[in-house]
Amino acid sequence: MRPTPFTLLTMLLVTIAIFTSSCEKEIGGCMDPASVNYNPEATMDDGSCQYSGCTDPQSESYNPQATIDDGSCQYKGCTDPQSENYDPQATIDDGSCQYKGCTDPNSVNFNPQATIDDGSCAYERDPFIGTYDVAEDCILIDGSPGTFGWVMTISAATSDDVSEVNIWNLGDFGLNVKGIVDGDQLTISYDDGTNIIIGSGTLNGNKLTFSYTNSIPSQNLTESCEGVATKQ
Repeated sequence: MRPTPFTLLTMLLVTIAIFTSSCEKEIGGCMDPASVNYNPEATMDDGSCQYSGCTDPQSESYNPQATIDDGSCQYKGCTDPQSENYDPQATIDDGSCQYKGCTDPNSVNFNPQATIDDGSCAYERDPFIGTYDVAEDCILIDGSPGTFGWVMTISAATSDDVSEVNIWNLGDFGLNVKGIVDGDQLTISYDDGTNIIIGSGTLNGNKLTFSYTNSIPSQNLTESCEGVATKQ
């Protein structure tokens, strides 16, 4: 059976369509709409997709898919330039900042922000510390007057009480006693079972004006003295 003209025409059109279709080129490109280089005309994904994000694995916001660093990386660390361990790269303060200063709450310059004690702590007793030349006038135990001069030293006590001082070589009798500092005031209290000493002093610059009594209760005897101690 011979083909009709219609059949021949149909076959020709189909052949042309198939040939035309096979001749159309695929368009390569990025087919992901979420990428920065998405190509809506692409018909074949060629693996060229690019993504913005943080490309540093050490950051808090690292994006393993990112191929273009967009400056969004975040880093933990100390963000305070005044700290000892300031990290200029840090964008998230993690509370790790360290500060130097006085960490003793009993000091006059306590820094509640300080985490590293730098030895700068100062105490009310500090101005009293030193060696003094002393001149005093006394009414002695026998009632007679007496004038004395000697060298006395005041040092910081080793107890936990930061207001306490040691007074070395007090009076003409040379006792070593304890004192308590409060501002510019010094209180002296001593009892060794034989001598009872009660006194006070005021520091003004390098001069300590003082007075005290020395009693011997067992003998019902008391002497009183007052004077000025000048720091060397």
